[in-house]
Amino acid sequence: MILARHAPWPAVAFDADHNILAANDGFTGLVDALGIGIAPGINILALVLENGPVRSAITNWPEVAVLFLKRARNEARLYGPRSELARRIAIYENDAEFAALLRNDESERNPPPVITVQLRLGEAVTNWITTLTAFGSAQEVLTEGIFIEQYFPADDATRAIADSAGCRLLSAPRFEISR
Repeated sequence: MILARHAPWPAVAFDADHNILAANDGFTGLVDALGIGIAPGINILALVLENGPVRSAITNWPEVAVLFLKRARNEARLYGPRSELARRIAIYENDAEFAALLRNDESERNPPPVITVQLRLGEAVTNWITTLTAFGSAQEVLTEGIFIEQYFPADDATRAIADSAGCRLLSAPRFEISR
């Protein structure tokens, strides 16, 4: 319901390992515009951090990559060093490109509560603010590990693009959580 109510703006639900569980039409429309399809099980960290159309479209990618890694690192601490998320992060941290980004980062250990993403869609550069919501009490989140990332237009031009695209979309999620 949260995903559907956030439309026409993008929202995606993922598990503790950052595997996509569900997305609304705003999110699927955004990735469709980048020429990729998504389905449950695709890893959102991989979409953002690894070479491909999503990473290429993020015009402030170095900043976003550092913040995504820091946020994921903090989440991995909850699940322990043997979790799939911790193992994935270790692979990124041992990669020379990511190690250099993290080494040159002067921001604080904890990322801000929002991440600003500049995303090129065709000729336009859209500006989004993302927030992350965890569900339930601390004990339930540790057990279930379900998160929703919501994208909010950061400027009027992005809002106009999202709102006009949303008029053509249904507000229901394209796929549901299958647990």
